[in-house]
Amino acid sequence: MDIRLLAVVLATSGVVLGGVVGTACVGTDPALTGADGPESGIANEASTADGSSPSTDDGSVVTTDAKSGADSEAGGEAGAWTPKSGLPGLALWLDSTVGVTFDGSAKLTSWLDQSGNGNNGTVSAPCVGPRLAASSLNGRDTLAFSETGGIGACVSVADVVSLQFGTGDFAMFMVARYTNIPDLLGAGDSTATFFAKVQVASPATGAHLFGNTSSDAKLQLWLSNQSGNQALGATGALNNNVFHRFGATRRGLDLEVWVDGASDGKVTLGGAADLSQVGRPLDIGGVPESSRSSLLGNIAEVVVIKGNATNAKLADLDAYFKAKHGL
Repeated sequence: MDIRLLAVVLATSGVVLGGVVGTACVGTDPALTGADGPESGIANEASTADGSSPSTDDGSVVTTDAKSGADSEAGGEAGAWTPKSGLPGLALWLDSTVGVTFDGSAKLTSWLDQSGNGNNGTVSAPCVGPRLAASSLNGRDTLAFSETGGIGACVSVADVVSLQFGTGDFAMFMVARYTNIPDLLGAGDSTATFFAKVQVASPATGAHLFGNTSSDAKLQLWLSNQSGNQALGATGALNNNVFHRFGATRRGLDLEVWVDGASDGKVTLGGAADLSQVGRPLDIGGVPESSRSSLLGNIAEVVVIKGNATNAKLADLDAYFKAKHGL
């Protein structure tokens, strides 16, 4: 039977594929297969105190947190909780209003890590940089990860030991929204990648958090495309262009996805696979090698933890996200 027809039959019949209903055929990573999508986002530049745009010697623009010094690490209030002060094992912290540099076309060229680990984000071809979307989340700027034609916007963080999860625990959380339309065999950007640190070849081993199944906009965390290595969320229609707090954890053998501060789906694994993926970057918003993985939406903040994130620490992080972004 033709593999496309087989995928359609399985998806429409509700057969569970690798622990996820109608998500993808075993041996096929949904992010590593082809597409384009509409452009979104409003270009904007940060301003200095005198109203001019701060820039580097090459004319690129560097933004700082002009909205609220209280919630940026550089200008935070004494004693205020931040991911850096409150999360043991913090490996990466990206804020769309702090340490972002744009080129002359208002596309991001670099995104400075606020965790203190120096895990800065850059843009690697064929991806393009996301655009600054001014005042797009309750008066705060976010980054728009959408482009027209071919592979869209994505940001890559180079591989380092602090992002090699091995067989241990990890957590990935972000404030984001998306509009990708679920369609496994369609020609569009159907995956909606939030995080991916994966090998390109099947079985696509690594941590991959994305937003769609073949028929619904449900959050998914894949550790590979082999059976039993995926956690599927219960909440559908998340591609509603509304900002949510999305997250994923592996704690022991429990693989879990989180939506708006609550567990949305969990599976217990048969074993702990090594997810280090030495040499592979952590990609945000899409995978450079795939034209189907591009996120159509916005990202406001990103936090990655290597190690165990207790429920109490996750509650602290969620409260921080809610208060900071007015969610």
